Amino acid sequence: MTTRPRLLLLLILLLTAGAVVVGGGVAERMSSGGSQIPGSESSYATAELERRRPASQPNLLLLVSPRDGSRDVDDPAVASAARDLARRLADEKAVLGVVSYWQTEDAALRARDGGEALITARIKGDEDAVDNALEALEPHYRGAHGAVDVRLGGPAAVRHASQEVIAAGPAPPTHPTDE
Repeated sequence: MTTRPRLLLLLILLLTAGAVVVGGGVAERMSSGGSQIPGSESSYATAELERRRPASQPNLLLLVSPRDGSRDVDDPAVASAARDLARRLADEKAVLGVVSYWQTEDAALRARDGGEALITARIKGDEDAVDNALEALEPHYRGAHGAVDVRLGGPAAVRHASQEVIAAGPAPPTHPTDE
């Protein structure tokens, strides 16, 4: 292909090293925002909806399931733990519009088999504020809480997890071990 493979290889290595130097540390300088273009129609519509009905678009979901697999979400101990979680979440300064299955008994918020149900909420603010608030909230809501286990989901949690993966950089390559 080329008459000077070593020169080409050296050039590629120099370009790669230059890209690493120029791009090094960029993840720390990037914000988590940027999925909406300021001034766009969708950005305007989102801002208007937020202004007029701030709790109408949940961006955080708490998926609640009984810790004891023989129970369902209507079990009194499970319902009590879930209501407590929803109350605590509603008291958080950065959160509004908390709605739960146990508050509304809306079947759309409950799995058909009764094994899981949702608490929905809206974390206020722009994408950076939402990410910061979620980082503070997550350790207090994820995991075991009495009779229930909680997993976080929704757009805020997905964006937060994506940003953590991006900031961590690529995983080191794996090499098969010789036995």
